[in-house]
Amino acid sequence: MTTQKQLRIFTGSAHPELAIEIANLLNVPLGQTQTTHLPDSEIHVKIKEVVRGQDIFLIQPCSVPVNDNFMELLLYLDAFRRASAHSVSVVMPYMNSCQVSLTPMRMLIRSGCRLMPSTRQRA
Repeated sequence: MTTQKQLRIFTGSAHPELAIEIANLLNVPLGQTQTTHLPDSEIHVKIKEVVRGQDIFLIQPCSVPVNDNFMELLLYLDAFRRASAHSVSVVMPYMNSCQVSLTPMRMLIRSGCRLMPSTRQRA
């Protein structure tokens, strides 16, 4: 007996409208999550569905505030791992830390551009 896995799309709080639009275009329900920003700048994330053994697509742009959105992304990656998701693919349509600075003598790439993808991969 073969079981076909359903496409699962989730989003953080950075741009839920984008995730809703993508889910509607794909005719897939958007997964239920909850992000809570506490007054002391702590972020709590919660997955409100069972994701064990599922392939997850997490949509989370890292626009302003970059640090908060990136930390939220890492927290969701950890939460999906702890919830035994089979795999998690991050869809990050905007990654501010990879802007390139041009100088007359050379092109400088921000160190965050190299750090962000490797941090996501380790999580």
